[in-house]
Amino acid sequence: MKRTIKISLTVAFLLILFIGCSTKYIPVESVKTEYRDKFIRDSIFQKQLVKIYQKGDTIYRDSIVYEYRNKFVKDTVNLSDTIRIPYPIPGDPIEVNKLKWYQEACIWFTSLVLVALALYLGIKYRGKILAFFGKLVFRG
Repeated sequence: MKRTIKISLTVAFLLILFIGCSTKYIPVESVKTEYRDKFIRDSIFQKQLVKIYQKGDTIYRDSIVYEYRNKFVKDTVNLSDTIRIPYPIPGDPIEVNKLKWYQEACIWFTSLVLVALALYLGIKYRGKILAFFGKLVFRG
């Protein structure tokens, strides 16, 4: 029984602790270049081969031209600029979830009631509370 009360109080405390947290997205300007193309002309090799040979009384001349041409080479690089550039957000800051006056009054009243309840219970059960902490500290 006591264990379930401790677990439920812990869960309730954690829920109260994390219930008001929210995130807000603020855009930050960044520059990103996806592709940068670079064309490089590689090499052209030309070779000419001339053969002269004789068969009988006839002289033959053969001319062969070899041409090796590498076409354009395309290099693609993925670049991105990771330097963030902060800039002021235009306009006045807008409060998204601003409380009304009666909501703030309810919060103050509830906190006063909780403090008074904690003081009352602390005074009423101070002997049991001190005994509990004494057992925790001097457990050995």
